[in-house]
Amino acid sequence: IYEDEDGFTIVDFKTDSALNIEKYVPQQNCYKKAAQEILNVEADKIKCYLYFLRNNEIIDLSKHMDCQS
Repeated sequence: IYEDEDGFTIVDFKTDSALNIEKYVPQQNCYKKAAQEILNVEADKIKCYLYFLRNNEIIDLSKHMDCQS
């Protein structure tokens, strides 16, 4: 997790060969909720990404996340 001018970003590195995004959405929801509580910020100030190392691909999870509050 890091902070920039827009808020906070969580990047979770994955070693899977398949890009199974939905598999990790519940985990990212937990990370985002924890970050909200620890950092005392609103959900819209936290972005979540998965970085698949084997594919060298980063996925923005903003359209897949349930945790909005």
